[in-house]
Order: sequence, then C-alpha cells, then structure tokens
Amino acid sequence: LLYVVEEGATMEMSESRVAPPSISHSHSTSSEESPDCDPYPPAAGSSFVFDKILDPSHTSYRIPDLQADRDYAIVVRASTKTGIKGLWSEPLKFRTVAPFVIPVNELSIGENYVHFTWGRDDNPLLPTQTHKGDYSVTSQQLRIRGLDDSYSLDRTLEAVVRDLKVYGLKPATAYCIQMRCCNSSGEWGIWSCDVRFQTRATIVMRTLEIAEDYIVVRWERKKSDDRDRGYPSGRGYITRYHLRVTGDDDFAFDAELVEADSPYRVAGLRPDTRYRVVIKANYNDDEWGLWSRPLECLTLRLIEVNTLLIGEEFAKIKWSRPEQSREVVPTNKDEEPIFCFGQRRPVYQLRVTTKDTTGPLTQGHLSWAGIGVLGSGTENQDSADSVDKLDQAGSLTPETKIVMETEITDTSNEA
Repeated sequence: LLYVVEEGATMEMSESRVAPPSISHSHSTSSEESPDCDPYPPAAGSSFVFDKILDPSHTSYRIPDLQADRDYAIVVRASTKTGIKGLWSEPLKFRTVAPFVIPVNELSIGENYVHFTWGRDDNPLLPTQTHKGDYSVTSQQLRIRGLDDSYSLDRTLEAVVRDLKVYGLKPATAYCIQMRCCNSSGEWGIWSCDVRFQTRATIVMRTLEIAEDYIVVRWERKKSDDRDRGYPSGRGYITRYHLRVTGDDDFAFDAELVEADSPYRVAGLRPDTRYRVVIKANYNDDEWGLWSRPLECLTLRLIEVNTLLIGEEFAKIKWSRPEQSREVVPTNKDEEPIFCFGQRRPVYQLRVTTKDTTGPLTQGHLSWAGIGVLGSGTENQDSADSVDKLDQAGSLTPETKIVMETEITDTSNEA
C-alpha cells in the first residue's frame, strides 16, 4: 500500500514468486458478487466491494469509495492475452483511517456561542498483518451550518487544535458542526458526522409593578422547542445575573443577582420618567450571555389633589392622576424594546396631619400616596411586602402630627 485514507486507498502492484493462500478476507457492505467467472472466494460474512480489470500498464491504482475505519483485503492477479488468468496474490489487509468525532455530551452551549472538542484514536488496535492508514494531520477544516437560517461558517485551523469556541450565533437557533483533516499526502478526509445542537434562549423580563418611584421585575428563560426537536442544548447552568437600569434622568444602577432574587424591586426612581431595564446571565464556564430584550418603563406621575369644599370641621377633596403620553420612541433605534406603563391602582391611602393642636385654630395638611394591593393591579403575589405604602420620613416633621390615616377604595375619586 502507498497510503490509506478515510474513503480510499492506493496500492502498488509488482511481480512476486510467493504463492498465495487459497482463502482471503474481503469486507464490504455490498452483497454484489464479482462479475469474474472465477472469483476470489470471500471469507464468511463478507463480500466483494470492488472488482476491476486494469490495463497491463498499471502498477498502482487508487481504490475509491471505501468506508472510514473499516477493515479491507486486496488481492491482484494477472491475465495473458489469451485470457488465461494466473493465481491470486497474497491478500493485503488494511484498515481505513477513522474520521474525527465530536462528542455531543461535551458540548458547552450558550445563547450566542458553542464550545466543543473533537478527536480520534490515532493508534487503533489492528489485527495481525493489517496495515494502518495515514493518521497524520497537517491542516483541519471546520464547517458550521444554520438549520433555521442561512448562517454559514467555514474556517481552516492549525493541525494541533482540538477544541474551539465559536461566537456570533443566534439565541434559540439550531446549528450543525462538522470537522475534517488533511494528511501528509495532501489528501482531505471525509467530513465527520454532523453534530446538531440548539443555542440557549435569552433571558426574558417582564414588569410586575410600575409605581411612581420603583419598578418590580421578574425574569425567566424564554421557552424554546429544543426538547421537541431533540437537539442538545448543552450542559451549562446559570450561576448569576447582571441587572442594569438606566434612566432619562441619568439614573444608573447595576447589580449582580441570583435566581432567588427574582422578582426584584428597583427603588429610588423619579415619577414620570422613562427607565431602561436589561439583564443577562453568566454560565458555569464563566461566559456572559446576551442582554435581554430591553424594557422601556415609564413611572407613574404623582397624584394631584384639589379641595372641593372646606368647612369648620371637615374638608372635601378630589384626586386624580394626570394622563401620560404613550407615544414613545426607543432609546436605541436599532433595538425593539418592550414598552411598559404603570397600571391604575384601586386603593389609596389618605393621611391628614397638623402642626399645632393646642391653639384655637388648627391648620390641616393633606398628603397622599398611591399603594399597590395584593391581587389588584399587580401580578406579583409576593410584592405586597415590597410595596412602598408611604414614605414616612418624607411626610412628617418633628412639628407635625398625624390626625387621620386611612385606606380608601377608588370609586368616585372623592373623599
């Protein structure tokens, strides 16, 4: 043999006085018999895969279309001009080269990347007197194709590389990977079996409550159909999250959170101001995923209170929340944010304070604050404890005293 690769072999023929044995082995996946009237008898369980009459000028020949990592046997005999055939040569046994294998269970898959390894046994255990193929590697080629889109990546790698991380993939999208190598004779082997996988979906956020000075958000991974399609999605898991909030008032907030922090309350905001909220996940291979689709949140405007009638021992007032324009423009024109607005609240808290209760005249002071109520205007059943019912320090001074404090159901906007 001159050399053996995954899908073929090249042999050289010459005269020999060694008498061949009467039985040989020839493995094949085909059951077709040789067209020769006096064929070489194959071993039990095997059949002919190749039979060809060559011109007498041939002393070497390339046998194509063989299977990778498989045992074969070659025999040759000569024929005179009168058609008399000589004896079969001694069988030459060989095994074709094994292609690269990409282990599926070692894939590390993120939202926009995949990390994989590949390899093969360069020193396989061979039967006696079986020739080994050319396992040398001088160059390698990577091929990635998108199964859901037209994505295509072809890259040439150095011979010693055996693992690679590829970025620039789309979330929740299926791809397939293949590898092949070039040997010392300049022969490119066959492509490895394609390994299919699906990238992870991005983190999705939604608002549970938008108030005048805070926002409550919850995050979760977007549902994908990877289980239905049967593609692996990697063995990585999320270790932490990075939450970022920015506002039109130059507000900036960053926090590293864990899964148990959801839902999360972002406080210290200003009324009637737009804020941008995004989050991304960090995986156990210390890779950050993509930022989630941004939420553009507009905090509520403050409640306006007006007096309708003031008597000697009572006061009648009316309150309302000014309307907000919902015609907004994205902060980044290249993104498609989700616009979120505060919801109407059905329960309010009324507080009446006074500065002096000892004199003949009493000056009353009214201060109002909207509150969220469990099951009324909020989807978060756990957010009742996080609702800021009233900013006590901002409404009271050492000179003031609470006269009355009560909760009122919003039916007529009057009290």
